[in-house]
Amino acid sequence: MSQIDLVFPHVDGRPNCRDRVRTAGLHPALRRAGLRKVSFHSLRHSCASAMIAAGSPITEIQHRLGHANAGITLKVYSHFFADAETDAADRLADAVLLPAGHRSGQKVGLKTGRSLKSA
Repeated sequence: MSQIDLVFPHVDGRPNCRDRVRTAGLHPALRRAGLRKVSFHSLRHSCASAMIAAGSPITEIQHRLGHANAGITLKVYSHFFADAETDAADRLADAVLLPAGHRSGQKVGLKTGRSLKSA
């Protein structure tokens, strides 16, 4: 691993231990930026919350967090989905009710759920 791969590397380029990263890297960086102290856990939670808000598939979030299955991720973060509003009903209505020639023509990949550009 090169120094460029790490946010807060040891002086010799190797990874620091967690405590040193927090006390010598993260907290001083937050202080210089004028931000309050946060824990790595709160950063992890914020990242997952932002991914949910951005519409990332729960399985992608699960893998990034290292959860054994998506059920764990849903159990921990289900409160973020309670008030979620998406266009799923509109997309379903378009798929069912619009003639084939009037649909957007957007294809969705099976593995990721992300849109694929037409060739």
